[in-house]
Amino acid sequence: MRAVQSGNWTMSITRRRWLQRTGAFAAGTLGTGVLAACAGLGQQPGAAPATKVTQPTTIELWHWDEFFRDTMQKLGDRFTQSNPSVKVTVVVNSVVNNYYDKLQTAIVADASPAVVGVHPLRQHTTATSGMYRDLNRYIGNDKSFDKADFYDVGLKAHSWKGQQYGIPHDSAFRLYYYNRDILEKEGVKTPLEYHKEGKWNWATYLDMAKRLTRDTNGDGEIDQFGTGGESAIAWGVYLSFLWQNQGDLFDAGYTKQTVTQAAAREAFTFMKDVSTMAPVAGSGATRENGRVGIWQDWHPWSVLNASKFSYRYGVAPMVQGRAQTQLFTGGPAWGIPTAAKNPDSHWPVVKHLTSKESFTQMFQIAMMPARKSLDTDALWASNKNLPTEMRTAFQIAARTGRAMPRVSKFDEMNTALGQAITSFVRDQQSVGSATEVLARDLDRLLAESIVDPIK
Repeated sequence: MRAVQSGNWTMSITRRRWLQRTGAFAAGTLGTGVLAACAGLGQQPGAAPATKVTQPTTIELWHWDEFFRDTMQKLGDRFTQSNPSVKVTVVVNSVVNNYYDKLQTAIVADASPAVVGVHPLRQHTTATSGMYRDLNRYIGNDKSFDKADFYDVGLKAHSWKGQQYGIPHDSAFRLYYYNRDILEKEGVKTPLEYHKEGKWNWATYLDMAKRLTRDTNGDGEIDQFGTGGESAIAWGVYLSFLWQNQGDLFDAGYTKQTVTQAAAREAFTFMKDVSTMAPVAGSGATRENGRVGIWQDWHPWSVLNASKFSYRYGVAPMVQGRAQTQLFTGGPAWGIPTAAKNPDSHWPVVKHLTSKESFTQMFQIAMMPARKSLDTDALWASNKNLPTEMRTAFQIAARTGRAMPRVSKFDEMNTALGQAITSFVRDQQSVGSATEVLARDLDRLLAESIVDPIK
């Protein structure tokens, strides 16, 4: 069967026609209403939910992170201890695209899971389709749920037009890692030392990367690289640099793109400059094998990869531009699909998964607490695998971070951005010409999007 592309979901012509017949494929893309069968956000009358599940039931918990599987199951088992009639089953679809494909298929087949992870990149696309229930009804009627304890930016990240469709189970942020051995050998201060001096900025970063990039064995080939580069396709990277330079993708009301303005082009040029000190194809240099000095990644990276290191490493906060800011997504969240049966019985599971006790357990695999009250000495001391400096980076991100753009087609925009940034990083186009093409793509997608222009 021939396949067609609908947003980020590919489906067969036969399946597409079946969805149209059943009313589940409403407006051409998931971001504009593919889940009409879910009845839409906000259409959920009824009394306040019970705080415990009493009827025998199995609750399926869906997520995409394989490293999270065992912890999720332990959290589910702990819920069963307090609710013996409930069995929690964890289902992991480890590729994000597959995760949403399978979730869509399950919903159409009237087999929706009870509680699902909401991915930050797809959060608004899937929310505007009506995939998730509005949780405000549960929050407002559950006096034991302390909404005020959550970081405000994290809750806003999973809200849409006043409705709360997800509760964060992580506070995702990016930070810099560095190879202590390389920096000591080269006599270069660490990013953390520069941060403490108030000098961890774009100019310092470029200077460090240049000093660390060199031919160490005299064979005429660069074999040690100052930086891992700044990913052209990582939404947490280019957004952070745009905001740090006081630029953005769109104006405040989401009426037009702003990537051709000077602030945005300067940020993109900085990313290109950084890339000249990063490993090239065939160099054999990786951060794992100790031939890269500085690199940026998400907060769990060190814990998931530290066993591969043969060198000492350190961490530092996000580099600072004209402003100190970065993407702080509120992390992935837990939501209840609108199509889920007996949804009132699922709120206690969401509440349990975002409790202080659950966050404490998730912290052991480097998931950051989404609750303000958990940023304590005791919590940070409980995970001996985390560098102590990570707390500083986390606190800066929580204080200065911003949420994802509130645009329903952001995942498609991210594809266009990745193509444009890749083209000028690889010298296929200039920053100016690449952003002219990008501007047309963003304006087109913006015109097709639903937006929620709140700060």
